[in-house]
Amino acid sequence: MGLNKRDFIKSAILAMAAGGLSGVPKRRVHAAESDAFSNLPNLAENAVPITVAERRKRIEKAQSLMREAGLSALVLEPGSSLVYFTGLSLWRSERFHGAVIPASGEIAYVSPAFEEPALREKLQLGDDVRVWEEHEDPFRLVAQILADRGVKKGAVGMESSVRHFVVDGIAKQVPHLALRRLRRWSRAAGPLNHRRKLP
Repeated sequence: MGLNKRDFIKSAILAMAAGGLSGVPKRRVHAAESDAFSNLPNLAENAVPITVAERRKRIEKAQSLMREAGLSALVLEPGSSLVYFTGLSLWRSERFHGAVIPASGEIAYVSPAFEEPALREKLQLGDDVRVWEEHEDPFRLVAQILADRGVKKGAVGMESSVRHFVVDGIAKQVPHLALRRLRRWSRAAGPLNHRRKLP
């Protein structure tokens, strides 16, 4: 007589339950682990939050490196690079929400209109927030930011995680500018290593 699926599952559950009650000294193992880790120092105890001044220095360094590399601006979407420069932790969605760091001038943000209050509440740097409604093109706002910052020629860097629809939307709005995906991001050296021209 073969074992059917239902009997097999029952047997497995009973075996796991019996094993769990088999008298394994779980408290002793836990106590031993606890003793092993009790002498480790609490590294978080001395952690200092990243200041706005530090984030400004990061942006200034990136701007200096952009100018050296011939980039006019850098576009960021929500993710680790946006957090690194601005402290903003935002969710990505099908709607463009991000920042433009020009090689010269102040950072600016692009936000869906319904997200604006939450964004402004979190802002640590800059106050230039451009909002767009559902029927509008957010990439026109990126083009306006670039124009307002005097970007008329050159290349705009796209941080490596910027999605294709964002790159494509910006390219349509600024056909006179070259877009370069920054394939590798180095926080130590800056955002300008191993760039390539986008089609």
